[in-house]
Amino acid sequence: MMQIGATAKMAKELKREIQSADSVEVPKIYQWHMNFFTIQRRKCVLLMNDQTGLNLTLFGLKQEQFKNIDQVLMGSLRELLRLLKVDQTIIDDFLEAGQEIVYTKTHDRRVLGMMNEVKSYMEHGIRDQSYDEIDAIKVNEENNQIILSPLKKMVPLDTLNDYFHEK
Repeated sequence: MMQIGATAKMAKELKREIQSADSVEVPKIYQWHMNFFTIQRRKCVLLMNDQTGLNLTLFGLKQEQFKNIDQVLMGSLRELLRLLKVDQTIIDDFLEAGQEIVYTKTHDRRVLGMMNEVKSYMEHGIRDQSYDEIDAIKVNEENNQIILSPLKKMVPLDTLNDYFHEK
């Protein structure tokens, strides 16, 4: 099972039941946070793993995609992990956990801070581009190779690989 803590803006967009974070017990590696924002009046979503900081930005989502958000997230996560050349066993592990997704309220201010950091970094990187010029693949690659939380020197892709190889 995966737990996704949805921000208030995200919850409004999802139009789903949002549970209390306390009502779900899931290992931290399967806990995520998700935020909604717009870029050039297009709906975007930022998903971040609580344990590793691994993140996925989806650009230009339409209403139909929000109705099928579970499938959109899992398909996009699979593609992100392939793009980042993550071991297939790790991909399979996340996809198995994602067969059931529970949406809760946010529950970790540290993750929300890292999400804001990634969003600011991304907005800075695309500030002079038109929406059509934004390369989502490049953005997602770069977002997972930046250092988050400077005190911890956390690079999301490295942290993900370290987590699974130390198990």
